[in-house]
Amino acid sequence: MVQYCSGDNDTDVVRFLDTLTDRTGAKAYRLASKCDSAGYTLNRMTGQCLKVVLTTKSYVDAKQYCEDEGGVLAKLESTERMIGAINITLIYSDKNGYLVGATDIASEGVWTWQDGTPVEGIDVLFNNYDAKYEPGRPADCGSLYKSVRIGDNRCFEKRQFICERRDLEPL
Repeated sequence: MVQYCSGDNDTDVVRFLDTLTDRTGAKAYRLASKCDSAGYTLNRMTGQCLKVVLTTKSYVDAKQYCEDEGGVLAKLESTERMIGAINITLIYSDKNGYLVGATDIASEGVWTWQDGTPVEGIDVLFNNYDAKYEPGRPADCGSLYKSVRIGDNRCFEKRQFICERRDLEPL
């Protein structure tokens, strides 16, 4: 049987390719990418190249690690990207609360991604735990949770994290 892709963008093509199976029902197509050879995992739904780092680091150290690899802490600007990242983390660990590139360090209460774009259009729980923690040690760094939301944590807390490399994305 011949199948045709009716999509009009890269994400539609990736989804179509992911549906192809052989006679036994096994995946008949695996999108090869530069992600694999660089130690990253391709999120086939979104085209993102993500790396789950199980070594715990503070926000500053995690950010530097990703930058040293030519990337950034993950930018998960849609629910689809958050779900894809959560699915990739489950391959490696059952932990929760991975550091990502959301922060309000520059201006309290104004959450932005590492590239400066606003964090909006996704489920967030930014409640700045100042009342819970001692003053002067606010919760200014975002972490991704399995509940498909990004919450705030103290930046000096060491956590596992997710890097992203857009230069490796195949589409």
